Amino acid sequence: PILFKRADCNGDGQVCGSVTDAVVLLSMLFLGGEQPLCQAACDANGDNVLDISDAIYSLDFCFLGRSPPPPPFPGCGTDPTILSCDQYSRC
Repeated sequence: PILFKRADCNGDGQVCGSVTDAVVLLSMLFLGGEQPLCQAACDANGDNVLDISDAIYSLDFCFLGRSPPPPPFPGCGTDPTILSCDQYSRC
């Protein structure tokens, strides 16, 4: 299995500090943007479904101090997910 960090949708190794992770996910969901190489990393709430709730969860954590993403977070790890993760290079 590939190691990844939950909520790092753009794969830059950072989860908070900008809105980029949420923007990448929302672009994919609503604007036909590219599929991330590690969909599992985009699943911020860990429910094995990529939807708007993941973007909201990530933004709530980063900017409102709400609950952090479930493991693998804050470090890298694996997760028995049904979402694909073909590549993640920041672990």
